[in-house]
Amino acid sequence: VESFDSIVVGAGHNGLVCASYLAKQGRRV
Repeated sequence: VESFDSIVVGAGHNGLVCASYLAKQGRRV
């Protein structure tokens, strides 16, 4: 079972930008 720090629901522009910022900070998205 994988674990994540954050889960982004939705793949629209805002979701992708949010996931990008979290990933750059080293979070598992």
